[in-house]
Amino acid sequence: LVCLLFAVLLAVEIYTIMGGMLSVLVTDFLQFVVMSIGLLAVSFLIMKNIGIEGIVGAVKEHVGPGGLNPIADPKSGIITIIYQLIFQLAVVLTWQTVIARFLAAKDSKTGLRVYKGTSFFFVCRFIIPAFWGMAALWFLHQPVNAHHMQDLRRSEIAAYEKSSGVTVAEAQKAVLIAD
Repeated sequence: LVCLLFAVLLAVEIYTIMGGMLSVLVTDFLQFVVMSIGLLAVSFLIMKNIGIEGIVGAVKEHVGPGGLNPIADPKSGIITIIYQLIFQLAVVLTWQTVIARFLAAKDSKTGLRVYKGTSFFFVCRFIIPAFWGMAALWFLHQPVNAHHMQDLRRSEIAAYEKSSGVTVAEAQKAVLIAD
């Protein structure tokens, strides 16, 4: 029995060390590929449907010149740039996965190559959300089609009545009585 337990323990250790780490590596890689494809697809759709002119125009209109050039903003200006530099540096230097890779490197030259190799991805991590945020600014300030909103409200009301069994009129009456 002891030999059987030892053999099972040894098999689990071998699987975890060999197959377990390989499966983690493959899973991480596949997640990276799927998320990258999604990131590129959404960014492409934003550029196709809104365009850079629409995004820049929305930022200029709703944020002002400081939205594209922090120095042009008299309230924050250079302070914003200094803050962003310190913040981004702190994120890059303290991100757990990069620190783990750096500390696992055989020497400082290899560690430096890790930082240089991942720098493109750090830039993307900061630029793409800002780009999507500017696209959201454009999207949220588009005129609303009133007929579409009425149809949407009707479908939401119908879904509510169907799921709850309570009509909207009954719910409003209950609210008025409670007040």
